[in-house]
Amino acid sequence: MPLCPIDIPKTLTFSRLSGSNLKANLAPRFSVQHLWSLPALLALAVACLCSAQPHSHPPQLKPAVPALAEVGMPVLENHTTKEYNGSVQVWTILQDRRGLIYFGTSGGDIIQYDGVTWRRVLNSPSNSLRSLGMDDTGKIWVGANGDFGYLAPDAAGSPQFVSILDKVPEDRRGFTAVWQTLATPQGVFFRSYERLFRWDGSRMQSWDPSAPKGRFQALSYVGGHIYVSQNGVGLQEVVGDELHNLPGGEAYNESSKLFLHPWDDGRILISARDQLLTLYDGQKAVPFPTEADEYLKKHRPYTSILLADGGIAITTLDGGVVILTHDGKLRQVIDQAAGLLGSNTLSVFQDRDGALWIGMGGGLARVDINSPLSIFSRGGAYDVIDPSPNGSSAARSRARLDHDRLQRRSRQESRSTARGHQRGRDEGAGRCPGSGHALGAWLAGADLLHLAVA
Repeated sequence: MPLCPIDIPKTLTFSRLSGSNLKANLAPRFSVQHLWSLPALLALAVACLCSAQPHSHPPQLKPAVPALAEVGMPVLENHTTKEYNGSVQVWTILQDRRGLIYFGTSGGDIIQYDGVTWRRVLNSPSNSLRSLGMDDTGKIWVGANGDFGYLAPDAAGSPQFVSILDKVPEDRRGFTAVWQTLATPQGVFFRSYERLFRWDGSRMQSWDPSAPKGRFQALSYVGGHIYVSQNGVGLQEVVGDELHNLPGGEAYNESSKLFLHPWDDGRILISARDQLLTLYDGQKAVPFPTEADEYLKKHRPYTSILLADGGIAITTLDGGVVILTHDGKLRQVIDQAAGLLGSNTLSVFQDRDGALWIGMGGGLARVDINSPLSIFSRGGAYDVIDPSPNGSSAARSRARLDHDRLQRRSRQESRSTARGHQRGRDEGAGRCPGSGHALGAWLAGADLLHLAVA
């Protein structure tokens, strides 16, 4: 018999939290009202994800307890230094065309992960590897400490680091960590504090900071333009071999670690270390208020990336990763309380399946931010919430899943992600047509599940 559609009580609702009451509602709740077998829960869960036609006479159930607005912790999997056999700090993350994930660490290592096996593909003589970038041909470029270059296969097919430091005149080699590596149509840029470099395949161009004791603090490619920033100067654009000051760019002359992202109506969203977000329209900078402003003031913003759905993920030095929607609403905080190994987050990357990889001061994690499941307990079992996709009205259930089985499911999904088997997974068992969620695969890991209906 088909499981979908079935009647869902209208009294079951799911509400999204605002930023003000996020912390209060992250506390685990363990009340269980009914015991359900797996087929019964699957029937309810599948119905939540399918776009069923409305029914004229749904059964009316009086909830056992008043409905609560709540969100849970994300489905995530941590990876320790012992597991990936690398250094503690993860500074940069990248995915290649094959779906393999690369991590640059504080020990000068590049770690490669295929979803199953961790492999050290490079141990750089540098004491820290800060940045990775990929050009249109799929070549991976590397920014290390006082050095930069690219990865190329050796005779056995193993990637090796090829330095291009010899292309830099000897009197220009006095620089430290390359914090950003950016491939553009104009060439590959490498940003250190002391110098900015561009390699176009035949010629190396370099720039020094304009201001005394100045540092280069930004390198971003937005809308066909290459932007940089300097202490004492502010925002600039790379035009040919020159750096042109931008109108109103002096608003950022004291800012550090800037990241620029295309936003709306020709405006650029800018994050800066230890500062709140701003919007720059080419003439002036204005604040971009968000629901996370008070949280960000306390937890020191560090880096940021633009997400595939138009939102933004912001790493912080002691508050995990903050995820905002495009209009500044707080979507999620992923910190130690949510399951990370620690709240000191240094880097973040969204893979082709939409999952976030977070580099921390003590390991890394993969977070499925688009999963229909949320964790309400990280003890011996998980409490899970399953919202339906219809927005204002949703059926809500919490299922307690066995910890070990859920972890195995997470690892299986990671393997599938890294290998890029997106199409096959979309057609896999347990999915409603068009739902986009492998809910059945997750729930199949439990024989009995406790369902709490609020």
